[in-house]
Amino acid sequence: MAPWQKHLTHRIEMVQMSAARFVQNDYNSEATSVTNMLRELKWSTLEQRRNQASLTMLHKIHNKQVNVDLSHLTTT
Repeated sequence: MAPWQKHLTHRIEMVQMSAARFVQNDYNSEATSVTNMLRELKWSTLEQRRNQASLTMLHKIHNKQVNVDLSHLTTT
């Protein structure tokens, strides 16, 4: 991740934390761990979701399920 994107990632993660509190209906910020809430909800982090999306796209490219022009790539 590029250093200039870290603050954006943090902001997105903060939205996810707020959403977890909303879904769990728990707004007592000191008594409950948001990390535990995210674990209970089985919600992945932004980094995990991005990695999964990249791997999925690589799989689709490899299996020709998406139309990607690879002619500009060279093999060694």
